[in-house]
Amino acid sequence: MDSYPPRATFYRAALLLGLVPGETVVVWAESLIENDPQAPPAIFDLALTSPRDLTALRNALQPLADKTKSAAVTRAILDRIGRQLEAGQRNLKDTVTVLSQVGRALTVSPAVFSDIDTLQDDFMLASAGVVGFLPEIEGRIRAWLAQFAGAEEALVTGTAYYIVRYDRAVEAAAFVAALSRFLDSPLGGAALAALDPAEVWATSTGRCEATTLYLNQAALEAAATAFAPVPVAGMCRGEACPRDAIMVLDGRARTAMGLTDAERSLTRS
Repeated sequence: MDSYPPRATFYRAALLLGLVPGETVVVWAESLIENDPQAPPAIFDLALTSPRDLTALRNALQPLADKTKSAAVTRAILDRIGRQLEAGQRNLKDTVTVLSQVGRALTVSPAVFSDIDTLQDDFMLASAGVVGFLPEIEGRIRAWLAQFAGAEEALVTGTAYYIVRYDRAVEAAAFVAALSRFLDSPLGGAALAALDPAEVWATSTGRCEATTLYLNQAALEAAATAFAPVPVAGMCRGEACPRDAIMVLDGRARTAMGLTDAERSLTRS
């Protein structure tokens, strides 16, 4: 359960959109080297990259980043844009410009894309004196961005995983298999359309022994929708989660598992 990919993905996007200077990324890499004895080699390459070469920084971040930009990263980017507008670091016109770039450069939901498109059109019409008033448009943009407040901090502190414990591995496997089938169904896909892909990670002490599952928010909501209330025993976040846990269900794959498939996944953990 590596906490680096979300932050690296955020920085790659933020550099592309001009939201952070290169120095910020290099300082982040240097702090990881100082505080994490298990920092991957790519972190050292990043720390040695010139902060003035933004393309080189983005390339150095690529091995650390997720292959796809999650909804959490998009929310964090929108949070950063909103805070920079509130702080006067970017004026309204430039904010609208960078929002239009977000719609093209990142993975956004249809609703977010539609909101950005509408705000951009309304701003252009008001700026040209055709219809609407700029102060009213600015208020709407600020209010819309405010919904993402705190998203970057949540990304920094790490994804929250909800802990579910089973006394026997077969019980955990039955849960994982049933959840995978729900996620593969039209109902499961519709229920989670606005969330990040569901993830379930696991640690166990053997094929027949107690097993601990770690569900992200999407997996928890899916399980709560499909089954009875989930017996959550606690929560971990970021570095507090076990680094030796193995992903046993990835919602991106949308593959229904049988009990045997799920048991096989768990025996790798």
